[in-house]
Parts: sequence; C-alpha cells; structure tokens
Amino acid sequence: MTLGPLSLPSPPPDVAERTPPMPKGPALGSGPGATAAGLFVALLGLLLASFPARNPELWAHLAAGRTLAGGGVERVGPTWLYDAVSYGLFQTVGGAGLVAVKAGVVAWLAVVLVYLSRTAGGWLIPVACTGLAVLAVGSHAPLAPATVSYLLLAVAVREAWRADPAGPVWPGWRSVGLFALWGNVDLRVLLGLGVVALIQVGRWLDDRAAGGRGLLRGLGAVAVLVAAAAANPAHLTGFPLPADHQAANSPFGKAYLSAQGSSPAALAYFPLLGLGLVSFLLALPRWRWGRFLPWVGLAIWSAFRAEEVPFFAVVAGPVLAWNLQDFFARRPRPAAGPRRRAGTVILTATLSAAFLLSAWPGWLQQPPFEPRRWAAPLPTGLEQAAAAVRREYAEQVGPPGTRTLHLSDDTAFAFAWLCPEDDGVLDRRLAIAAAGEDDPAGADERLSAARIGRVIVYTAERGLALAALTRLLADPDRWPLLHLKGRVAVFGYRNPTRVGGPDPFRGRVVDLDRLAFRPAENEKAPPAPRETRRRWWDAFWKPVPPPSVDRDEAAVLLLKAEVERKSAPRRHLAAWEAGQTAALVGAAAGWVGPGGTADAAVRLAVLRPPVAGPGEALPPITRYTFDCQRPFALGRDDAPIGVLYAAVRAARRAVATNPADAGGYLLLGQCYLRLLMATRERVWALQLPRLAQLRQAQASAALNRAITLNPGLARPHLELGRLYQQIGCLDLALTHLRSYRDAVRRAGTVDGREAVSDAELADLTGVVDRLRAEFAPESGHARVADRARAAARRGLAGEARAILLESDVAAFGAEGMELELDLLLRTGRADDVRDWTASEIKGALGAANYHWLRTEALAAVGEYAAADAELTELTGEEEPAPARTASVFAFLAGRAVLDEQLGGVGLPAVVSRALARYEFRSAVRQEAAGLAGRADAAVLRGLLALEAGDVGRARAAFRAALTYSVDSPAGGGLVFDGRPVARDGLGLLR
Repeated sequence: MTLGPLSLPSPPPDVAERTPPMPKGPALGSGPGATAAGLFVALLGLLLASFPARNPELWAHLAAGRTLAGGGVERVGPTWLYDAVSYGLFQTVGGAGLVAVKAGVVAWLAVVLVYLSRTAGGWLIPVACTGLAVLAVGSHAPLAPATVSYLLLAVAVREAWRADPAGPVWPGWRSVGLFALWGNVDLRVLLGLGVVALIQVGRWLDDRAAGGRGLLRGLGAVAVLVAAAAANPAHLTGFPLPADHQAANSPFGKAYLSAQGSSPAALAYFPLLGLGLVSFLLALPRWRWGRFLPWVGLAIWSAFRAEEVPFFAVVAGPVLAWNLQDFFARRPRPAAGPRRRAGTVILTATLSAAFLLSAWPGWLQQPPFEPRRWAAPLPTGLEQAAAAVRREYAEQVGPPGTRTLHLSDDTAFAFAWLCPEDDGVLDRRLAIAAAGEDDPAGADERLSAARIGRVIVYTAERGLALAALTRLLADPDRWPLLHLKGRVAVFGYRNPTRVGGPDPFRGRVVDLDRLAFRPAENEKAPPAPRETRRRWWDAFWKPVPPPSVDRDEAAVLLLKAEVERKSAPRRHLAAWEAGQTAALVGAAAGWVGPGGTADAAVRLAVLRPPVAGPGEALPPITRYTFDCQRPFALGRDDAPIGVLYAAVRAARRAVATNPADAGGYLLLGQCYLRLLMATRERVWALQLPRLAQLRQAQASAALNRAITLNPGLARPHLELGRLYQQIGCLDLALTHLRSYRDAVRRAGTVDGREAVSDAELADLTGVVDRLRAEFAPESGHARVADRARAAARRGLAGEARAILLESDVAAFGAEGMELELDLLLRTGRADDVRDWTASEIKGALGAANYHWLRTEALAAVGEYAAADAELTELTGEEEPAPARTASVFAFLAGRAVLDEQLGGVGLPAVVSRALARYEFRSAVRQEAAGLAGRADAAVLRGLLALEAGDVGRARAAFRAALTYSVDSPAGGGLVFDGRPVARDGLGLLR
C-alpha cells in the first residue's frame, strides 16, 4: 500500500481572499495513491466497527420496526425509517448481517472523509488525519441511528463546503434530499443543521464581498434544509429533542479517563483536538472562519458529552488535513530523491499494516480483545426474564391491566422486543418511588395510579437501580422476588392500598431455601477447570468467553445477604425478647413467696435491662444481659447461610465460564468472608478451628486471584487487608490497604464508611516498622526455617514467605516446608500448594498434615471432588465403622482387665500394673484422638459437599460423623469438636 510522498503545490494567488471550492472531478479519486488511500481507511473503518452489537437500544428499534411492519402506524417514532429498514434487514440477513451493514457504513464514512480531506498533492496528510478521525469514531460506533448520522454528517459537510455561495443557484440544493432522509432516521439531524449553519456563517465571514445578501442566501438554504428535515410524520406538531436517559460524560472527566484511558480509540480525541488547534495557528494569517466555526462548535459540544466525539471527529479530520496542506503548500520543499521516496513508501506501508493488524484483535479499542466478528447476541438473562413474564401474561397472573416498571433502558428496550405483550413503563419518578427515595405513602399512590404490578431491575447497573434493588430485597412481603437469573431480577408488587383477594404471586416466589439446599443440577458448583491463561496472540483467533450471567446472580444473592445482615441486630433483639417473654410466662406458674418475686424481678430486668445515664457505669444486671445476648446472637445467622451457599455456587459457575473474570473472583472471596463472619459458621469455627482455616484459605485465594486479573480493582485490596489484619499477616495487610486507598483515589470515588484513613495507615505502618526492627537482628544469622518462623510469629507473613521461597527446600527441611505451604495457603497461592504437594513429600509432612494441606488447597481452587477424596484419606475409609471402633475399645478394656488380674503384691507387680494403666490410658487417648479426627474430617466433607450443592453426599457425611457421637444409636461414644456442626448441618438440610 503506497500513499505517495508529501508534495504540495503553492496555493493560488487568491487563496487569502476567499475560500476556494473543493476540487471536483476525477483528480480526487484517480490513480494508485487514491486507491491505496481509500482501501486503507475503508479497511480500518470496517475493522473498527466489526464487533458484536450489545447496545440495548438495538432491540427497541427492532421492536418499533416490527410494529410498523405489522401496521402499527399510530405508534410511529422519530426514527421510523431507521427502525423499518433495520427490522427488514434483520429479518433478511439476521443480526450478524445487520452488524456487517453497520461496519460497511463506517467504511463508507472513512472513504468519504479521506477524499474530502485532500485538496492537492499527495495522500499522506489526508490519510493520517482521516485515520485519526476514524479511530475516534471507533470509540463509539454502535448499531444505532447515531452511526448512520456520522455518515450523513460527513456527506452534508462535503456538500456544504463544495457549494459555491456566489453561484447562480442557491447553495444547499444538493442537500435537501439528504436532510429529508436524515430527519426520518435520527433526531441528531439537529446537530447536522447546526454544523451547516455554522459553515454558511463562516464562509460569509471569509468572503464578505457578497455582503448581507450572501449571508441571507446561506441562511435561507439552511431554512430550506430545516423544513426538509422536519418532514417526519412523528413530529408534525413539534420537533422533539433526542431522548437521553444517560448522564453527560465528559471526555475530560475522571470517570471517562479511568474507564477508557487505555483505549487508543478513546484517546484519539485528544490529539485530534490539540492538533486541530495547532493547525489553526499554523494557518495564520489566512484564517478560515468556514472551517473554524463548525470545528469549535463541535469541539465545545463534545467536551461535555463524550458520546458526541465521533461527530467532532467527522469535521475535525478534514479541517486538520486542509490546514496542514495549506501550511505546507506555502513552504515549498525540494523534490525528494528515490531513496527518500522509497523510505516513505516502506514506512507508510509498515504503519498501515501495523494499524490494520492492531485493529483485527481490537487492540485499538476497549476490551474484550478478540478477532473481529459480526454478531448481535441476545442478552441471556434478559431473554429468560422476558420468557418468565410472558408466561405470567399467558397464565393471566395478577389483575388485568397491570404494567411493568423498568428501572433501566436495558430491560425496557429488550422487553420491547422479547415480550411485546408487556406494556412497560420507563419513568424516573416511579423508579424513585420504587427505590424508596421518596415519601412511602406517596410512592404507593403513584405506583398504584400507574397500575404497576411488577418491577424489573437490571442488576449490572449502579446508582438508582442498585438503591432500588437493595430496598426491594429488604421488603420481600411487599416486593416478592419472582425471577432471578443472571443480570435480571423481577419483583412483584403487593400494593398495600389493596387489601383482600387472593395473592397473585402465591407459588411463584423464588424459593431461596430450595436454591440453597435443594439445587438443580445446573445450580451446583461446577468442576473447576485447570486455569489456562489467555496469551496475547489468542486475541487474533480465539473469541473471549461471553460474560457469565451467574456472576450477576451471585452479586444479587450477596446483596440479599448484606441486606439481611444489616437488619440482624433488630432481628436478634426481637428473638431474644420473644424467648425471654416466653420464659417469663412459663416461670410465672412457679412464683411463690419472696423467691418468686425475686425471680420475676430478675427476669424482667433481663428482658428490659436498665440503661445507664451519661457518665454512669452499666448496672451489673445490664452487663450480665449483654454477656448473655452476645453468644445468643453469635449462634444465629446475621445473613442467611443458605443464600451465601447459593452465592458461592453462582460465583464458582461464573469463574468456571470465564477464568479471567476478576469481578467473579471478588464476589467469591466476599461470600467466603461473609460465611465466616456473618453466619453460624463463626461459632462452628470456634468449635472446629480447621473450618476457619479452610474459609480463610478460600477467601484469600479468590481475592488474590481478582487482584492478579485486575490490579486496579479497589475492593479486593480492602477485603484482603481486613482479612490479613485478622489472621495476623500485618505486613501484607498494610500493602493491600495502601493499594486500596490509592485505587479509590485514582477513581475519585471514596466511600466514607469504608475508606482507609491516613491515621489508620499511619498506625499500621508504625506497627509494621516496629516489628521489622525487632526482626532485623534475627534475620542475619539464624537458620532459614528459624528466620521464617520468627518473621511469621511477628506478623510479617509476607517476609516469611519470601525467605522460604528464595531458599531451597534442603535449607529448611520438612518443618520449613510445612510452614511454607501454610503461608502460601494463607496468602492466596492455593494453586501452588496443589501443584507442589506431590505424593513424594507425604512422608516428610506426615499423612495427616499432607492430606489436610491438599484439602485446603483443592477446596480453595474449587476442586471439590478432589478435596473430598483427600478428606476421605483422613477418615481412613469411605464411611466410618462404629462397630470397629467399639471392638477396638473393647479390646483395650479387656486387656486392661486382664492386666489388673496379674498376681503379685510386691513392688515389681505394683510398678507393672501402674505401667499397664498408663499404657491403657495412652492407648485410649490416642485411639480417641484418631477417631475424633476422622469424625471431624467427615464433618468437613459434609460442609464442602453442602457448599458445592451435593446435598445427598453432605447428608451422608454428617450422619456418618454423628455415628461416632455419644448419643448415636450405633454405639459410638465420642465427644468430638465437629459434633454440633454435624447436627446443625443436618438441621439445615431438613
């Protein structure tokens, strides 16, 4: 591909006096240079626009086109022509064909711009400026009317600049049909009219010889174009402004730069803007108002609205090319020699090929990086939700005439296509009422007046949608959850102003207990695939896995748990008072005499303890009550444990579908932390310490994986920092808390309730510095294992891990190996522990430690079947054998009885009997400890099976563990740590 060297002739003598018309005829598009230029920019535009269409308004336009095709002309919209053509193409060539047509439109736009940009000479400057403009267009080229408007603007600008204002025919007659078409395609025709008006005014300022008559001719032409654009059946009585449900997003704002700062297409706006300003300075003193006015108007408009950047690029690219060509035309340069021309050709061809190669995997745009393809996939979660609502309409659920309130464009547009029976409402005032950000009584009246029967929330959104979702989940009586799959939650609305009558949602509410404890096969945790890292060259041929809908389901379930956790103190207090009231009533029958009076007084004080005044100490009875309430509350769930189990499974499914999903790993880590800190597992962990180790290893592995995939993500740094503070890894806690603070400051959004303060960081820094100073004297001369152990003991887990990893295993032996593996588990490197614990080291670690370390590592990475196998090795058998246990103890007891019958009364006989008794007690303790370890391992097997959704295996494991119990009908007899956990687990499964 050769674009030719830069060779521009001198401008004509009258170039300073008036703006010459654009060159016409074959000179613009003939020759190999023109062909190469057009081919390059067309390919670049085609590649930049060849990505799957995921913009939600696509489905609204298709639904409107379907309505028109069905004869629904009474609902014609301002974009009716675009809707009708899009629907016809969709029916003919499908969604992929529709995306291909859009890519062709962008390619056509690129060709128009490159031919518009050249005035004379070579093609290097026009191609470079057009490439920059097309790159900026590629930052926002959806399958929507806006993309068609880019092309129509380019054609309109070309006609406006080519028209001769002093000609015999009024300027702009060529554009009448163009604007008549544009006015029926997109309401952004207003922007095009404004640009043409600015061009006309600017050209009059450049050539004032025509006087006021020239200005009137130009503005008259614009008036004719306005009349042509207004010929739309949708707005014969008015000219509506484009609907915009999104807040303005400036390309200079932090949100835009943080979200798209790594995208060359998004950043192309800034050199296009800066070089344009410089080019006007270079053009002095030959100033062109006809170029500057539309340029500056669109520059100001795009500076406040990033989505309008492509419109600026359509004008800025040619203007930049013209100014630069004028500048170089005034500075003649000597003819280039053959070598220079050849070098220019080679460099140009190399850069062109590099741009096209970079465009193919999408490296010039935002992720995901994958080969270019044409597709218009239906959002899975929305499709399933629409099917559920269609079933409700088919079964006539609820009062007739009820409507659906949408809180998001995504659901409203998708339902317009997927569920035509639904008369959806997209109203911000009603959304605020549903979110509870208004007077509750007035909100119910407004919702009732609008006949709202259900609310649909798109869970991937934040802001109002998140506030509404939180409120709806917190009030299941008024807002029953009817559907939850992927990114969509459908809530019914029980209007409190309507009392009586059957409940329309009976039997249709999502059963979270069933989801937790009776999951379907597709709701269980999947087998964890071994991680396969996506290499950079995979983007040329391997598509990125589609976003998993399970991640959003996990997010909703976690939010449900958080909502319940916030109301836990009130629920626990109500349960305490109910229990104490029942006890008070039950004890009243036994109140006789002074003792009864004292008992009643104590019970009443415990029910409602006296409150201390300002500066007073708590009364003893109040302290006693609080001491009793604390374990009572700890034993109850702050958050529903079953909901968190279901959330863990959903997050596991999400990361199995897309192992590069940092958000899925973040949710997984948060679920494990909530299980350990906000459910009855916090009490189970006190009784069964290995459960706490297991949850900490799982949470650490998930959160560290999230950070590895997306180091700029703030939340996992905060969660890890808090976790490491709790388990005593203070140096790592300091590192992650600092990273969290830096991340939220870069994003410009600090949550005051969760942000890490400078004072807290300073205190923690002081503690870590002191610990390091204490450790320094030992770090130079001690053995490797001793140094690592000393660092870990002082809370310097990161330093201890580094000491061991930098040394060979021969330097620290089996003891240091166990410490190293334990530190790797605590600090999120469970996959390394899984891979490094080969069977050869089993003898060095000991069977129990070896199998337990592997259990933690396998459970942390989601390999539940392998973890269950390791725990089975710890139990020694698939199912416990109480009969064997009883026979072992019977043998020991029989031998002890026989030893006691040995004759002799002398000192040797006494010593022999004492030794026999000691051996008997030691043997019993050893056997009991082994059996208790097997029982605890069975309990952990049950918990992991329950977490994975294998309810049958969990129930069998809990029952097997309880066969060792003292109250087992099978004749066990042990009191082991996990016995209360097994009982609770069976209770949950019932």
